[in-house]
Amino acid sequence: MLAMPAFIESSTSSRTKCKVCGETIAKATLRVIDETLYFDGNGERSRRVYWHLLCAAEMQREIAYAALVGSQTTDDMFARAIASVGAVDTKLVDESRAHRRKPVAKRALPLTDPMTGQLLADLEANPSDRDLLAVLADQLLQQGDERGELIMLDLNAVEVVSGERDLSAIRRRSALATSMTAPLQAPDRGTWGIGFYRKLSVRFRSKEALVELLAHPTCRLLEALEITHAETLQLSASEVPRTLRSLRVRGALAAESDLAGLPYLEQLAIGGFDSLAHPGLRSLELEHGTRKMIDALVPDRLPALIEISLIWHGSEYVVDDLARNGWFQQLTSLSLAHMLFDSDDLARLERALDGRKLDSLTVIGTRIPEAERPRLAALCDELEVVFAYVPTEPSGPVHIEHITKPEWGLGRLVREYDGKVEVTFEVGTKTFKADAPFLKRR
Repeated sequence: MLAMPAFIESSTSSRTKCKVCGETIAKATLRVIDETLYFDGNGERSRRVYWHLLCAAEMQREIAYAALVGSQTTDDMFARAIASVGAVDTKLVDESRAHRRKPVAKRALPLTDPMTGQLLADLEANPSDRDLLAVLADQLLQQGDERGELIMLDLNAVEVVSGERDLSAIRRRSALATSMTAPLQAPDRGTWGIGFYRKLSVRFRSKEALVELLAHPTCRLLEALEITHAETLQLSASEVPRTLRSLRVRGALAAESDLAGLPYLEQLAIGGFDSLAHPGLRSLELEHGTRKMIDALVPDRLPALIEISLIWHGSEYVVDDLARNGWFQQLTSLSLAHMLFDSDDLARLERALDGRKLDSLTVIGTRIPEAERPRLAALCDELEVVFAYVPTEPSGPVHIEHITKPEWGLGRLVREYDGKVEVTFEVGTKTFKADAPFLKRR
């Protein structure tokens, strides 16, 4: 098991509960997050534990300390946190302030010596290979680079036999992480791996700042990158880590962009592009696309692409456009969201597939009558469909029975909207998905 760096954030929902008091952590409330990675027969798994900040300060002081001094807790968040913690533990506030102000002696090399370079190149195929990471840690320690110690602390999970956290190890690990990680600014977020960032979500500020961030040694084994607020971004393979598997750009890629040199890239989500080519890309998500973009998708330039997801697409002839380029001989998964897919489009899709079945088909916002659902299901092995609400005048009251809750009695349909139904039963008014299989209309 690998203990990840604890950190403090403002809760983004009201769905998590505090481990200490058991109460819900309300949205916008400060919470401590402690994450552990573990490995089972199916690979790597992640488990998160949440606390109210004050509950952690009172009952799990070492976790609260690690979160306060952690590199992923921003200065603004730290200032908010100590204002609250000061009411229950002034000593913890003083210790945390002293740690964040104290410069940490370090020797973090740029990872350029030949042996280190070869080990990093070997790790590109599997950045989570614990055996190779242990060898890399030994190599870095021999070079006098304290990143080797940071990797070893991560590999050893910063735990003692009793299961209690070793406070001195937590403090050392936090000190090393604070001094050696790439500097992030709010609202940037990073997910830590073993000695390196695994995932980054960053707000675009300038091309120079982005390239400088991604060139930091902490990003050398980065696997997933999300860039937000970039209208049109020119990005080439030489400017991002070679280990990247997933790239999401909340904007368009400029025509000069070239991602073909990223050998492990499999997933790409973008707002637009002029041209696109990659030998290994398997999944493409395109938002706010145009007919011109569909024409620019050529199977010969994307030979491994088998999953396409189109969101808010502007063309009513998207199926014909994909068929014209020969995509239905290659695709195994298709998702069409918020495009008001209708019966004519269904007929086009049937013709395009010509008896072939997709592994999965997702259609969100369709105006196809629900009675046509079997036709959609016949085109794939796995179907997800959300019907758009089309107002109609019922000839009389519509009654609905909840098959698995017969004690609720016979309900009466109140209204349908956004693919949902609102039904009044004897126990009260409930809302369900319109196509819920446990609802029976009469």
